[in-house]
Amino acid sequence: MATSTCIICNSSNAKSCSSCHSISYCSLECQKSDWPLHKTICKTFTTLPSRPSPSHKLAILFPVDSKDPQLIWIKCERDVDDEDGIA
Repeated sequence: MATSTCIICNSSNAKSCSSCHSISYCSLECQKSDWPLHKTICKTFTTLPSRPSPSHKLAILFPVDSKDPQLIWIKCERDVDDEDGIA
């Protein structure tokens, strides 16, 4: 999931989070600036089940009855109009 581009400043040669490997940072400064948000889902990435199919996309669910967000897989299908081929 992680890329070699920093999620904060888009610099190249970024290193992935050592816990979840789902996000990359180029420096400790960028990592610290993102930590308040990233810490809410970092542990979840480590226990996330495999992608069910190529048509599934990863989403963040913010349940109304919980303070913690949840990572979930959502099936996304494109509907294409047979007449003009537009989705």
